[in-house]
Amino acid sequence: MPRPPTITNDQILTAARTLFLAQGFGVSTSQIAQVAGVSEGTIFKRFLTKAQLFQASMGLPEIPQDKDHLFEAGTLEVREQFHAVGLELLTYLRALMPRVMMMWAQPNINPVTFLKENDVVPPKILLQKVVHYIESEKKMGRIQCESTMTVARMFLGSIHNFIFFELITGSNRTDEEVQSFLNEMLSVLWQGIKHEN
Repeated sequence: MPRPPTITNDQILTAARTLFLAQGFGVSTSQIAQVAGVSEGTIFKRFLTKAQLFQASMGLPEIPQDKDHLFEAGTLEVREQFHAVGLELLTYLRALMPRVMMMWAQPNINPVTFLKENDVVPPKILLQKVVHYIESEKKMGRIQCESTMTVARMFLGSIHNFIFFELITGSNRTDEEVQSFLNEMLSVLWQGIKHEN
């Protein structure tokens, strides 16, 4: 009976993801093996090609289910809840976007195809959650807007843009800068959706 592997696939994929994100597709499988603490042969027993290893390691992070309460309308004061939702979206997109961008940079891997094959499209799921949350707040009379989809896209798009600029400039913003961005963005958004008595 073969001995169970002491190094799991997840450990290999974590090492591969870290190196791919830091160095690109050009990183060698021997470097990945060294960081993972396995032989290069072990990697190729579990993943037939480097491209397969890359695609598996870039598997997109799951949307945390333990934060679903943030999307339940009426939980907090409206602006405070938008802020909490925004912070959660920002945290998740910081993990998601570098992986998608790295996949897009590879000529033989199309993230759109990858997402369709895996039947999970995190940005679409996030947009649906935000739309549902805004619709619920609108039904409760806590906000007003013509198009919940437009408000959701403005909200999510602003956060996406913030992270995109972090990535292309290579500068993660401090917690204070993140809070300042969210507060300023919500101040502008709030002018259009606040409920007038």
